[in-house]
Amino acid sequence: MSSTTFNCLESLSNEVLLEIFEYLDAYDLCQSFYDLNTRINTVLQLVHLHILYDPSKNDATIWNTLASFFNPSQIRILSLHNDINIHERILTAPKENLHSVCLKNMNKDNIYKLIQHFPKHNRIKCFSVTEPWNYSRSHGNSMIHLLLVEHGHRFTSLVNLSLWCATHRIDFPSVSVIFPQLRRLLINNCDFTSNFLGFLRNNTPNLRSLRCLQSYYASVTLTDIVIPNIRELHIYEPSEMGHLQNIFSIFPCLRRLHTDRRLNHSSAAIGASAWQWLIENRLPDLKQLTINLDDGVSQEAVKTFYNGDFWLRKKIIMKLKINKTSGSNPLVTTIYFGRQWSFQYFDNL
Repeated sequence: MSSTTFNCLESLSNEVLLEIFEYLDAYDLCQSFYDLNTRINTVLQLVHLHILYDPSKNDATIWNTLASFFNPSQIRILSLHNDINIHERILTAPKENLHSVCLKNMNKDNIYKLIQHFPKHNRIKCFSVTEPWNYSRSHGNSMIHLLLVEHGHRFTSLVNLSLWCATHRIDFPSVSVIFPQLRRLLINNCDFTSNFLGFLRNNTPNLRSLRCLQSYYASVTLTDIVIPNIRELHIYEPSEMGHLQNIFSIFPCLRRLHTDRRLNHSSAAIGASAWQWLIENRLPDLKQLTINLDDGVSQEAVKTFYNGDFWLRKKIIMKLKINKTSGSNPLVTTIYFGRQWSFQYFDNL
């Protein structure tokens, strides 16, 4: 039943319902609702369930009713927001057909309590975790270690993985588990350390898309590690062109690239000539480039992107906004060629 139909029935007054019911004799009325109730119960026990726990859904009676009749194999999507009391049957159900898990603002202990009930050979394809921001820095590595090291064997079927950690800088652990199906990975405050690059090269052989939001202290040294399987990359703009050059030497087969300039970034945006050199010498397969300039820069600062045959062939496009604080002079917020792209695979969770 759609939410629109449900709302229409809910809005009917008792008087209207009485008029409808009085068209039927008592026997037919009872039989109709008995058959309807049986049919609805049968359908409810077949439907693929999305279990969403958040503070707005706090009626214990409804949760008890749901837990009394559903089959654990019905659960396809599990979304838990905040550290709330989860019904024990839903928490401990084996969930052998669970496909997607989204955990927001839950502490490590509750996450551990949940995932220990996941079957070792499960069907989870999408897993997203967002730590609460009131965590202390000492908890920063625990989420990564818990999911990829302690319980990595439970997530070898993953296709999409998002790890949004509360710490300012992640010390990525050494991971032994292989994730053969993983194709999209989002991780924040993680630098391109040897452990992290080793994980990308050795543990995720089919990874295609990476969003790595480096810490503010990030520096990328030259390395001999090359990861050719990654074709899409979304990163912060480094403070120096040399760091960007080193990153591209790691991912030489990129076809889509998005860089974000951080708020109040002290360095100047990398210019058109530098970008041309990087693309020609480091990214020969690049088809789509998106440079996000945060609050924007003047058109004068990026006018060189309109100069030369290289950018003419790329058909560069700039998105503008009006700068309300300095009159009508527009600011450039985005520069791109090909189709504008960013890593948005987890935006609807």
